[in-house]
Amino acid sequence: MADYSPRLTTNLGVGEQQILSNSSLASLNTQAVAIGRDAAQRPFIGIFNASAVDANVQVAPIDQDSAYTSFNGTVVTAGTMLYLQISGPLLRLNFASDPGAGVVTVVR
Repeated sequence: MADYSPRLTTNLGVGEQQILSNSSLASLNTQAVAIGRDAAQRPFIGIFNASAVDANVQVAPIDQDSAYTSFNGTVVTAGTMLYLQISGPLLRLNFASDPGAGVVTVVR
């Protein structure tokens, strides 16, 4: 499991942002963030990866390691941003190695 901080929001609403990583992770997964539902369509989110490591986007119906799967093979390349329409109620990022001090942010 990722490091869970009580300072992080559990539900990402429209207009909100959450920093998922800005220091070394104890595991290679960020904390999961619930993506709030939009009655009209699947939510759009932006992921800003200012770290030096590519981030694999994972989604799950429940917050258990075994439930997370890749979101259509989506990768946010190091030093880039990506906007996408997400389908999973829970989102987290997985890294092949520690992303270090680079800031990784998700916005809605």
